[in-house]
Amino acid sequence: MPRKKTMGDIYADTTIHGRGGAVSTLRLLVDTGSSYTWVPSAVLSSLGIAPTAGLSFELANGRVVRRPIAEVRVSILGRTATRWIVFGRKRDAALVGTDTLQGLLLDVDPTAHRLLPRRRAMAVSPRAVGWTKPPRRSRRRG
Repeated sequence: MPRKKTMGDIYADTTIHGRGGAVSTLRLLVDTGSSYTWVPSAVLSSLGIAPTAGLSFELANGRVVRRPIAEVRVSILGRTATRWIVFGRKRDAALVGTDTLQGLLLDVDPTAHRLLPRRRAMAVSPRAVGWTKPPRRSRRRG
């Protein structure tokens, strides 16, 4: 069942790359509350993509479901990477999750309701967490 678009919704034209050069582009809802990207099983199967594992997911309503997953090449805004994709069932929402957004270096701009390419990846600075020098070895006196 398609979700109604609300004022704050952000959508991304998402290209799924299958076997032998087959591709399918879908307009998916961006959901920063979802870890992974969910694509209808029928679309993935039509591209020759088969599940390689299964994973349990906790839904927003607290229910736990198990779904097949596979590593799939995905493109958004001209950026392509291999990400874990969930094989959605008919009643599951089709959406882009945070793993795909982070893997493609994309940020959500909530005021403009769009995705923005990030120039660089995020990392923790060693200086910020006090790792500027290696720890000193304690000397034992005998």
